[in-house]
Amino acid sequence: MTAIGHILVVLGLTAALAGEAMFLTVAFKRSLGWFFGCLFVPLVDIVFLALNFRLTAKPFGIALLGVVVAGLGDYLTGNVWFS
Repeated sequence: MTAIGHILVVLGLTAALAGEAMFLTVAFKRSLGWFFGCLFVPLVDIVFLALNFRLTAKPFGIALLGVVVAGLGDYLTGNVWFS
């Protein structure tokens, strides 16, 4: 199970990174201010997601799915984060 967990962690993190890159690409196409805001300022990406949901729904979904898959893989590896 540990090997499957590690594979899921790598695949999930790769998907999350790709989704985030797609999200930042949409922000960059909108304006440079939104791009740097989403990149450096907390919670600006949530505002940008709400204001541009049609354009950002797919990248956000890919990133969210990647995080869930990575979390499942982490669980399968047996890592204990809370005691």
